[in-house]
Amino acid sequence: MKLFIVDQGEGIPPQDLPRIFEKGFTGNVGRKSKGATGLGLYFSKKITDALGHRIEVHSLLHEGTTVILTFYKPNSFDNLSKM
Repeated sequence: MKLFIVDQGEGIPPQDLPRIFEKGFTGNVGRKSKGATGLGLYFSKKITDALGHRIEVHSLLHEGTTVILTFYKPNSFDNLSKM
């Protein structure tokens, strides 16, 4: 199952996209507003990875951002491999 979260905001600059999941990374917008900690997307990635799901972000500057959360169904193989 996939959950799409879409906005039509400023978007994320292409040079920032590869780093958005890094701990403490805020980009130019976060540095200007001084309200960002750079932890939200970092923790989101850690949690989705730990749960065996996926988070990805697609963004176009001045057009908006789409966050896609993919939730994988557990299957019997997963249960066997964790024994």
